[in-house]
Amino acid sequence: MTKNLIIVLTILLAGTVVSSGSSKPQLLTDGFALAGVDGKLTAKEAGQTWFFELDSDLSDDKNVVKAGSLIELLPSGALEKAIASEKERPGSGYRLWGQVTRYKDKNFIFPRYLLPLSKEQNPLLNSLPEETPVEQPQRLVSKQQSRLAINEPNDALTVPEEILDKLKTKKIIRTDRQRKSTGAVKTVSEPINKLELEQDSILADRTAVLVERSDSRPEFVLDAIGRNVPNVSFQLLPCEALEETERRQSGEPDHLRFKIAGLVTKYEGRYYLLLQRATRVYSHGNFGGSQSQ
Repeated sequence: MTKNLIIVLTILLAGTVVSSGSSKPQLLTDGFALAGVDGKLTAKEAGQTWFFELDSDLSDDKNVVKAGSLIELLPSGALEKAIASEKERPGSGYRLWGQVTRYKDKNFIFPRYLLPLSKEQNPLLNSLPEETPVEQPQRLVSKQQSRLAINEPNDALTVPEEILDKLKTKKIIRTDRQRKSTGAVKTVSEPINKLELEQDSILADRTAVLVERSDSRPEFVLDAIGRNVPNVSFQLLPCEALEETERRQSGEPDHLRFKIAGLVTKYEGRYYLLLQRATRVYSHGNFGGSQSQ
């Protein structure tokens, strides 16, 4: 009896060890800022979904996402400009500024800036043309003399060797298509329905109702509070703030009203909102919705 019990316990412990070894992929913290991360754009689903392939490991000091991983990019004005550039120069690398979001155990990236990169060499440091066998000894002597003269005590300019090495392979940022994206973030002003965004804008302290679209995607519809103004809605981008707001709404039979704040962007003619804060608003019976507790 004791022997059979030992065998059963051994099998159970072995199963526990195997199950613990199959861990979920590591996820970055929601809101983690990305400042100059290099990678490539990859399209899937016939260009409907875009991903950022990391050139190197990415860490938020808690978890690490390995180089080569694909992270889905959220719609934004910066992504739309980058896609246009990618179609002209496919396979180019990009340097990304933005923020990581987390929604239902999956990471996303909201891109604020995507700058195309080029691995072109600095023309001032390009190697000399290949010489003929007769010229080669003289060229070699002149090259050695010029190398020695660079960092001599009385030379015109002292350049460290490590800087010279970096300049030869330095990635050059092409800014010709990104000049309009360098402005500061502005605040959305009235009337929102007539707003034409050239860059991301802040939406603050607006009352809205969380609804579900016909395609099951969530969106916020701004509450006019009895005023005769057109309904303005924003499709919501996945993030922890959205997940928490959906959880609160799911526990109520009626639509709740929230005072929201977030970042508005425009992608392919549609407005999107990256939610940062949603505070429940109680109507106290003055308007339709929840009553104060």
